[in-house]
Amino acid sequence: SIVGDEEAQPQICRSTTFDPFEADAQNSVCVAPPQPSLLAPQACGVGVFLPQGIPPLAMAPNMLALEVPLQVVGQQMVQTGTLVPGDLSASTPLQQLAPDVSCVHLPHGVVRMQWEADSRRFAGRGATVVSPAFSVDVPGLGQQTFKIVVHAAAIHGVGKRGCSFLAVGGNATVELKCESQVPDDTYVVVVDKVEGARLGMDLESRTGESWRVKAIGSGLITQWNQEHPEARVTMGDSILEVNGVSGDLAKVREACTQRGALRLVLRRAGQPSSSFDVRFGIGGGAVPAQPMRGPVRHDFAAESCCGLPASEGVWDFLSAVDKTAKKVRVVCEISSIHPLGSRP
Repeated sequence: SIVGDEEAQPQICRSTTFDPFEADAQNSVCVAPPQPSLLAPQACGVGVFLPQGIPPLAMAPNMLALEVPLQVVGQQMVQTGTLVPGDLSASTPLQQLAPDVSCVHLPHGVVRMQWEADSRRFAGRGATVVSPAFSVDVPGLGQQTFKIVVHAAAIHGVGKRGCSFLAVGGNATVELKCESQVPDDTYVVVVDKVEGARLGMDLESRTGESWRVKAIGSGLITQWNQEHPEARVTMGDSILEVNGVSGDLAKVREACTQRGALRLVLRRAGQPSSSFDVRFGIGGGAVPAQPMRGPVRHDFAAESCCGLPASEGVWDFLSAVDKTAKKVRVVCEISSIHPLGSRP
């Protein structure tokens, strides 16, 4: 079907798929294993294996964690299906990426980063705490450098100048900041879709992916290609956004049918996606882990910092303090794009 008419709209074609803050303290790198096992997620340089005698359990293709004891795989699923950060170091100590920072590669392209932050910082007069920089092997992008940033949460009655962890009772927000220059091969197409005009593109989409250009016929896109050879739309390119609408395939398709000026953001075929699903959590180890929140779909090429929306972004850090170690565990997960709602 050809995009550009309300009478003929593209259909979703799905195919089954298998699935300067603080200086670097050291140059340790977390490298993804060549073929991570579904039953034994690989930590940074240290394997985590199922002990003999524990049979593998059946699981749905898109499940992130296995329902086995916490000390076996490093994470668990509570009865409600909510993902909670597990104790990654229960079986064997993890290789540190930086002081108090570690990571592990889990099934389905998930990378979990864990920071043991000094809890005393969240009861002081500061407003921001930043982890050491650390490098992680991100699926599709290779080595990328990140920091985890915690900000005192702005609350009613506390002015900006008086905002500190002490003033807000340890309530804070968490961000994952990419320090690397993420490659971005996007380009912009702007056309004027008057009455009766057609874009002239056939689109298709695999599960969880953006619309891709399947074919180009007569219409505004062909005219654009003739007038702008330096920014030609080619088959296989992905449509990331139309007039500010992104993510939801049906809404993007609907935006393509609108009259007037259309601004399309596309990415060249064959380029790795810089967008990931990101989740956040705190706690774990000697204190109960709080349920993970998210995912948030984020493009690190467009914006370096990712955080939760304001409605769910505030955490009570003082409730997650390991009083013996004087630490608060902060967990961030990034994963390859999955259809929203496909993971628990």
